[in-house]
This record gives sequence, structure tokens and C-alpha cells, in this order.
Amino acid sequence: MKKILKNRFLKSLNTYQENAIIQKKMAEKLVDFLDVRYENVLEIGCGTGFLTKQITERVLYDNYSAIDIVSECEPFIKSINENIEFITSDIEEIRLSKKYDLIVSNAVFQWLKDFKKFANGIRENIEETGTFAFTTFGKNNFKELKEVANISLNYYSIDEIKELFAEYEIEILEEETVEIEFNDIKEMLEHIKKTGVNAVSEKTWGIKELNTFKENYKNLYGDDVKLTYNPIYVLLKKS
Repeated sequence: MKKILKNRFLKSLNTYQENAIIQKKMAEKLVDFLDVRYENVLEIGCGTGFLTKQITERVLYDNYSAIDIVSECEPFIKSINENIEFITSDIEEIRLSKKYDLIVSNAVFQWLKDFKKFANGIRENIEETGTFAFTTFGKNNFKELKEVANISLNYYSIDEIKELFAEYEIEILEEETVEIEFNDIKEMLEHIKKTGVNAVSEKTWGIKELNTFKENYKNLYGDDVKLTYNPIYVLLKKS
């Protein structure tokens, strides 16, 4: 799955900025929850820099490091601030050597193989007074894909996230539902492809699979074509 994720996000780099409208809004909202200053910042899964740009423009910091599994994201990050340290790595495989007073991430953790293990492990890289802030997606994310084609990631509910981070002090934990409407199914699937999130499935569809999807979608939803996003916002303090 990680190899597919990397390849599909790589292919969508040049279309992501324009099409990932929900992820951009999530980054903007997440930064609203942050303090005005941090010493050492680590961003996980920086991508093309939606969150990076928001933080560098609105938050004061001394040192900024950004990690992404796709090395080709580096030029996007360096164009925002050439002094940012860019690290190419899978956050579930890298062993971080320092602590940060802010670890932050936008729309990434739904891709993790073992969210529980990550939640416990990253704790040792947060300063005693540090903040861990992130967004992810809840159970209703892309519910249309799950209902029509049984395609879904292992999304976590608010209660499950609360349990995963029970050792932290939870300051913010909230979710919302956003629906995007499309003219037709082809436009919806193009949106998914252009944001790289077609990595939710390892399958490659042919004409037969596509027609079956269209027929099943219409049977469930009629002529109204929409895609549901279920953003979750989390801000934790190390207790």
C-alpha cells in the first residue's frame, strides 16, 4: 500500500494544489489552533506544502523540519522557505533523534499501517511541554466509495482517537462533514485521481469496473453525484 501511495501521490503533485480543496481548508483551520511561537517544529507528511505555508506565514519558530515519503515534494517546500530541513522518509520507519515542541500533520495519518503504534512511539519525540496537532479523516470519509464499491481505508472515529491518545491531554477533538458536488461520476473520479487519494484502493479499474461503479452509484444515489469528506481536528498536549 505504501508503494502505491507514493507512486500515486507522485503522479498527482502537479494537480494536487488546485484540487485538494478540503485538505487546504483543513490546514488553514488547524493552524488556527496553534500558539504563536514554537522553537522546534516537525511536520509529518508535508506534501506540496499546504500546512507548511500556513505555519511559516502565521507562526513564529526557530527550526522547521518537514518529512514526506515522496522526495519530489522537496522543491515545493524549499520554495516556501529554503531554510526548512526536508527529510525523505516513511514516518513509520524513521527513528527521530530529537524532540520537538510542535509536531504537526495535515491529512496524513489515515495512511498509517499501525496508528496505535505510531501514537505511542511519537510521544518520545515531543518535549514535556510540547504540542501534537493533526488532522485526519473519520469513519464517514468517502462513504460513497465504501457503500458503492466497498473501498475504504481504516478510518478512526472520534472515540477511537480519544482512546489511542489517552496518555495525552486532549485540548481539541472535533469533526465535521463536508460534501463536494460534481457534474457526473467521471468528474468525481478525476477529482480523486488528481489529489492522489485513489491510493485507497490497489485495484486498477477497466471499462467494465467503471461501468459497474456508475450503475451501482446511480442505484444508491440517483443522479446527484457527491463525495463526502469527514475531517477530524486534534490538538494534544504531552501530559
